[in-house]
Amino acid sequence: MNRPKQLLFELQGTALFGPADPETLETLKQAASLWRAEGQHLNAGFVMSLASRAAWGNGEEVDACTRQAIDDYLGCVNTANVESHEALVALTKVASEVRQWFTGEARITAFIRSVYAELTQRLVNLSRDGEHRCSYLVTGLQIGTDFDHPWRPIWPGEPFGTQSGPASVGISFGSHSEGSLGQFVWVGVPGAFSRLLRASDYKSAFQITETCPDEFKSVSLAGWVPALQGLLHLRDSAGAFDDAARLFAADTAPQDPAEIQKRGGWSGANVLLWAKYFKAMSLLEQVKSDMGRAPELVAAASAALTGTESGLVDSQVSRLRVTIRAIAGVLGVTPSLSPADARRELALQARIFGQEEGDDLGMQFFSVAEATLDRFQRDPARALADGDLQLMLTALERLPVVGPELTNAIRPAVGEAALRTLHGPVRTWLHRTLEAIRDEVQLRRVLLRLIQASVPAYAQIRHGPIEYGKDIAVVVEKDSKRILRLYQAKVGDITVPVWRNATHELEEMFLVPLASVQVEEPVAEREGILVCNGHANVYVEPIIGPWIEEQARAYGRRFTFMHLDDLVNWIVKDRLVNEFRAVATELGLPTQ
Repeated sequence: MNRPKQLLFELQGTALFGPADPETLETLKQAASLWRAEGQHLNAGFVMSLASRAAWGNGEEVDACTRQAIDDYLGCVNTANVESHEALVALTKVASEVRQWFTGEARITAFIRSVYAELTQRLVNLSRDGEHRCSYLVTGLQIGTDFDHPWRPIWPGEPFGTQSGPASVGISFGSHSEGSLGQFVWVGVPGAFSRLLRASDYKSAFQITETCPDEFKSVSLAGWVPALQGLLHLRDSAGAFDDAARLFAADTAPQDPAEIQKRGGWSGANVLLWAKYFKAMSLLEQVKSDMGRAPELVAAASAALTGTESGLVDSQVSRLRVTIRAIAGVLGVTPSLSPADARRELALQARIFGQEEGDDLGMQFFSVAEATLDRFQRDPARALADGDLQLMLTALERLPVVGPELTNAIRPAVGEAALRTLHGPVRTWLHRTLEAIRDEVQLRRVLLRLIQASVPAYAQIRHGPIEYGKDIAVVVEKDSKRILRLYQAKVGDITVPVWRNATHELEEMFLVPLASVQVEEPVAEREGILVCNGHANVYVEPIIGPWIEEQARAYGRRFTFMHLDDLVNWIVKDRLVNEFRAVATELGLPTQ
């Protein structure tokens, strides 16, 4: 056994990725130094990458080991021939190391982009031999070594220690996998296709779908064919993106372990990211041909990207979400981001994934949008006179993901939103939505949701033939006391006949105890509440007050009457607007 290999495997027996300590770190550095002296730059870099993990906790040492690993990988690239598989591993590893430790600055992003461009070109060149063309172009390949021989590909069916192909690492957009089996190690190199997508070279990526058509019949890759057709405008983009979203959504996790092994693994990226991304893209394309529905379609596109904020994330998807939600904010639809929040979110994306081309334009748009909206709130006449709206639209159309065509399509909607700002917000929709309820079943559901928002100890709809006036029963804690509130709900105005029937139901609230194992006794107080989504008319209004006073004086019963305006004030003061909007949407009630 060669000396550096002996040092390497004496550390953890046959495991390369175990726990580390200062002694381990020094041994790894010694092994790397020996390989470096022999001109085995890839081996030296691989071991220095391990050393940077072994140095965890010592920032200076981690930085020194990482920089040495990068130098070793670049030494391999610079000394190996253009057809070297070792150079493919070195390029993959150097990009990974730089992305992990140095992401953020524009110059770092540019360097990573140049490394991936070189990797892509070498993969394309190697694909010309024909035999393993589609591995280089699409599915990717595993390249490994036993440290006694040069790194080489592990082709399907070809043993390499206990490891054999196929690899399936190409759909992960440039991330790579690696591992060890006994005294063998391997690194997964993604195919050229994923790198071309990331570089927005859609024409070359589409050519690969035609060169390797069988690979794109798989459920994991099928969505990229219509996606690229839409991106290249080879067919109706809205329809193409919708087809892509449907195909990506079909790539659910296989239940059969054998199927997962056959595929070389499974990623949730298609379902969790790309299905949502291209659904949003389809909706944005529809805006261009249906300007009258621009606010509705932008809101739907924004909603389609829900869930891409955390968990499995991607910079391209995240940037689209931030941009679309900022546009939604300008149009006054939800889900949305304020320009200030969008600016902070984009800055976060740049820190996590690295600064991309177009980020400066995004920041400019968010800043202009924030200033424009602020001026329309404070001094609308001056904002109109100075052309603030046009400045914002000009900044918007410069964004690569938006462009002039989409900007022109949403221009009327932006103008309408600005006009609404000039006229002031519509504050009566709460009244109109409550007044639109004509069914007591709906009114009870709305009341229950609003009550549940305060997280009571108990809340239940008890309406029925033996309810004894108790449409909804609620137990709340107030001032360390348990209070039982019993609601009777009526739709519309309270008239004399409605009131006469209601008084019997209200009295039954107190005459018949609430028998329920769900309500812990005792309760300190009991309160009856008559609720309506209208008002008491002029004929019954003089009766209600005296009756409530008489019930309190004669029987010690506490009653309250809540009319339409009381309901609205409750919703606004207790910050229940979003809760009310949600239940109204569920019930098909107007929310604007």
